Amino acid sequence: MNGVHLGIKNFKCTQCDYQATKKSNLQRHINDIHLRIEKFKCDLCGYLAAQRIHLKSHVISVHLKKKEQLGTKKCSQCGYRAFDESKLQKHMDSVHHGVYFECNQCSYKTSRKDHLQNHVKTIHLKLRNYKCNLCDYKASQKGNLKHHINSVHLGIRRFKCEHCDYQSPTKYSLTLHINSIHLGINVKCGQCDYQTSRDINLKNHIRRMHLKIIEFKCEQCNYKASQKSNLNQHYKSVHSK
Repeated sequence: MNGVHLGIKNFKCTQCDYQATKKSNLQRHINDIHLRIEKFKCDLCGYLAAQRIHLKSHVISVHLKKKEQLGTKKCSQCGYRAFDESKLQKHMDSVHHGVYFECNQCSYKTSRKDHLQNHVKTIHLKLRNYKCNLCDYKASQKGNLKHHINSVHLGIRRFKCEHCDYQSPTKYSLTLHINSIHLGINVKCGQCDYQTSRDINLKNHIRRMHLKIIEFKCEQCNYKASQKSNLNQHYKSVHSK
C-alpha cells in the first residue's frame, strides 16, 4: 500500500509548510502559490487564473452579477445598444452617416469597417482565433465569444418575448423570433426573392447561392457540395452501387 492510500504526506514544499501525498499536488501548489503560473484567461476582462475552476468561479462571481448592467447605452436613432459610450459613438458615426465598405471578393457591404474585416475573416479566410477557456468553442469574432460566454456559461437571457416564454441573449434574435413565430414575417434575402422564417436558413442560402461557397468534397471523385446532406446523397446514389 502506497503513501496516498495511507494518507502519508511524503512531498514537502521547500518554500513553506505545505505537504502533499502526491507529487502532482505539490507541483500544482508550487505553480499556483509560489510561481503564480496563470494559464486561463477571462475573455470578458483579461483576468488570469492558474486553474480552470478558478476562472469559472471568477466568471460566475464577477460577471454574472453584472448581467443587469449590460447594454445600458442606447442609440437615439434606432434600437442599437452598446456596452460603453465609445462603442455607441462608433455606431453613430458609421451607421447614421451613410458610409459603406464593400467586400472585394463578393457582394457583401456594410456601414462599418470592422464588420467588413470580420466578414472577410469569417467567410473567406474562415478564421476562428477566439477560443473559450470554459469549453472547446471557437469564434471568429471576440463579440461572438462574449455572446457565447454570456448565453451558454452565464445563462444570460436579457430579452424576453411579450407573447410567450421565449427568452434570448440578443435583441436581434428576439426580433427574429417575434417576426417568424408571432407575426409570420420572414427574413428576406437582399440579393434575390428568397425568404425564410429562420435566420440560419437565410445565411445558408447566401453562402450557397450568392457566395458560391463549396465546403464539402467527395473523397472518391471531384464532386463538391455546399451542404453535407447533398454530399451524403451523392455517396448513396453514385458510390454505394
